[in-house]
Amino acid sequence: MGATSRTPRPEATPDAEGGVLIVTTNPDHGLLLAEALFRQAPGIPVERVPPGRLAGHGSARVVAIVDDVPAREIERALEAVGRATRRVLLVAGPPRWTDAERRRAGIDEVLERRDPHRVAARLADLAAASVRADAGPVPARTGAEEDLLRRLDALAGHQQALARALRRAVSRGAGRVYADALLASLRRTRQVLAGALAQPPARPAGTAAAAGTRALVIDDDPSVAELAAEMLGLKGIEVVHAAGGREALGLIRSGCRCDVVLLDLEMPGLDGRETFRRLQEAAPDLPVILVTGSPHDPRVAALRDAGLTTVVRKPFGVRDLLAAVEQVLPHLARRGS
Repeated sequence: MGATSRTPRPEATPDAEGGVLIVTTNPDHGLLLAEALFRQAPGIPVERVPPGRLAGHGSARVVAIVDDVPAREIERALEAVGRATRRVLLVAGPPRWTDAERRRAGIDEVLERRDPHRVAARLADLAAASVRADAGPVPARTGAEEDLLRRLDALAGHQQALARALRRAVSRGAGRVYADALLASLRRTRQVLAGALAQPPARPAGTAAAAGTRALVIDDDPSVAELAAEMLGLKGIEVVHAAGGREALGLIRSGCRCDVVLLDLEMPGLDGRETFRRLQEAAPDLPVILVTGSPHDPRVAALRDAGLTTVVRKPFGVRDLLAAVEQVLPHLARRGS
């Protein structure tokens, strides 16, 4: 028989200082996860140890314990790593540890370990977050830097929506693999951007965030609501989704508070024109933005005659949507004054 080629094992870093410590009684379990971590985050130190060798590893950022380790063998050993270290239990199937055992061991999080690449991504994020926390407060950013970060986040949000659409369009094969990989990469990108935006600079005097504002998106396509939520989130606006006109009217009549409506024109059941008419009856002061791929449809002109002021064309970009919302938000401010 010829020699079998194997993936090179990543070098173990002594003490896993600032990195991830994998605790397992099965060397193969630790190897698969260590290799996945090495591929996804080569700058993060990784070491695999059995439970009896935890002493001396107190500087590890994350301790990942595979549940093949009996809880009674790990509880005392974990005292050596200190409580500041994140403790993650990796399980396959029903947890072998009881809730009481997890509490005594101070477990912070439980992850399903069947997908080592997904587990590796999460462990890398935890280790990186721990490093950022130790680095102290982030220096204040300039307005230009803040704007650039938000534009990057909005761009990543666009790409996420496209990747989701690709994933829905392909059920198997290389296209599905590509879409899954792209989504995973974009999730990590947005996590990094979210961390960078976690401490925004002070706002100039006279400006205020739209935090507390809520938009009702009425569209039979949930991906439109997802995209709108990502874009409006840049302004601190919460999104509630209704899949049709009747559902939206039911929400409003039941007391659901919203400050602006994004309304699709083409929907099964009640279309956008009829939904707009009923919205005017139920909440006459509620601003409505029509979102449509057919801005020249005769129904749009009829809606304008009925009082509609703002139309956004599909597919919309972040600038178009935010500009439309900013157009109606001054009306909200005057109503609240």
